[in-house]
Amino acid sequence: MSIDIFRLDWILIDTIIILLLLVFFVVVKLFKWKNRWRNELSNISLKKQALPTNNIIADTSNPSINGFNLVYSKVDSGEKSNLIFIRDKSDKLTQILLEGIATYGNKVLEIIVDSKRIYEDIQDLYPRIRSFIESNKENFSLGSETYILLNQVPLTPTFDLHFFKPISEKIILINPEITGIFLRTLQSRDLIMTLLETSILVFNKKKFNKFKTKLKKVDIAYQVSSENTNILVINNCNKQFKYRETVLLSGILKIINSK
Repeated sequence: MSIDIFRLDWILIDTIIILLLLVFFVVVKLFKWKNRWRNELSNISLKKQALPTNNIIADTSNPSINGFNLVYSKVDSGEKSNLIFIRDKSDKLTQILLEGIATYGNKVLEIIVDSKRIYEDIQDLYPRIRSFIESNKENFSLGSETYILLNQVPLTPTFDLHFFKPISEKIILINPEITGIFLRTLQSRDLIMTLLETSILVFNKKKFNKFKTKLKKVDIAYQVSSENTNILVINNCNKQFKYRETVLLSGILKIINSK
């Protein structure tokens, strides 16, 4: 039985072909996005050492700590800064920054937390981190050049910079976000002023504009602009700094080396 091609529904066939091409295009984009983030260190001159955690990981508190890893260069480049990266296990951006910063000779302590509620339970989390660092002084010691790096910190009523002070007073916050419930608390203005005066803030352009807009709600007269020495704004990128990761890395390295 022959098929009469003139009686086929070519509009339907064309629609199906277009839909298949669109699906293929989306799959390729997702594949490229997923695979541009490395899950393992690619620099063979770096060493990643899992540190003993004693009973800290066994603690079932929320958020629970998955592990502590020390990342450093096998090549001795002299005294550099120490950095503490606290991230949940799905945070790929911080993982990329970790490798880049360690490549330049800085020693990085990676603390992986099995929760996206890292900052909601900060009172419980940081005493345990402090306890771990004190018990591993031979591997990672705190000093004047120790920084804490936090990615996309939601400022909530339980967030308090004072919890960091026993560990380090040098905080690098990437795209910190002021939540509505935080703005309604009495202490929000004091915390934001402390954050602006003592922390290093890194934004993409869109997040920076939103941050400035929300500051007006708490009547802060502090002049916030990209000209402030403790504020770094990176243009032409989304909140994950897609395709601008090297610019972000160089900016953070410049901040560390200039302090």
